Amino acid sequence: MKWLVFMVVVMKCGLTAAETVPLATALDTPGREWSVTANQYSVSPYGIPDAGAIGGSLVVMGYGTEIHTVVSGPRLMKIRYRGQAPMVFFDGNYSSDAGHPLDPAPAGWFDGIWSLPTGETSLTLWGAITEIDRVEFIAPPVTLAAALGLAEGSISTGGADPWTIAPYAELSGYGARIEAFRGHADSSLEMPAQGPAEVIFYWKAENYNNGLAVLVDGKKTDVMDGSATSGRTMIEIPAGPHTVRWVARPPKASDPWTPSRHC
Repeated sequence: MKWLVFMVVVMKCGLTAAETVPLATALDTPGREWSVTANQYSVSPYGIPDAGAIGGSLVVMGYGTEIHTVVSGPRLMKIRYRGQAPMVFFDGNYSSDAGHPLDPAPAGWFDGIWSLPTGETSLTLWGAITEIDRVEFIAPPVTLAAALGLAEGSISTGGADPWTIAPYAELSGYGARIEAFRGHADSSLEMPAQGPAEVIFYWKAENYNNGLAVLVDGKKTDVMDGSATSGRTMIEIPAGPHTVRWVARPPKASDPWTPSRHC
């Protein structure tokens, strides 16, 4: 008679309480409350000392384990991790923002950048043999000029719909955002430019033919691509003082489309 034996071996670490580090300490988030969800085949997430971590400790997450906390947005969240990238969920919804490698990447560390949604949100980090060194919440700048990397007092806005500060994980920073509502008047953002110079900006919109125009000294340029929903665009400014204006033109009142959003 032959016997076929199938075995599942579950290994658990024999760390004592004295050897572990609280999650808030290991993640460099003092005072923040974190909870954990274990997996039947993995040990619960735990913090341990590590000389290669920024704060001297990190959190180890086995496959299928989770850590949770409550966050408030809009703002940016940066996670420094090693191993498999953590999966990020906001109120149970998966966030597709991707991680970006540090340059240069020391000892296999990576940075992931995510945009937190507006309001209070339940954050879940799902591990897959992951080590997390730090979770950093980056507050937005106070002014639009700071969000755009410009000198204070250098920009002005106008129109029916307001420009607001918004996080953009793709650029690892903040920018200006507008919701141009159907039937409203145009809204604009304006800045001076001393030429000769190149003005470079990144933009994205929710739909094609997005209604975002760029004017130099009141004359419309042809730099915007109506067939795209995002891009990196450059304007060449001739010698002398000039004015660059971005104009968001909402759909007409008879247009059934949703509001256009620009940054």
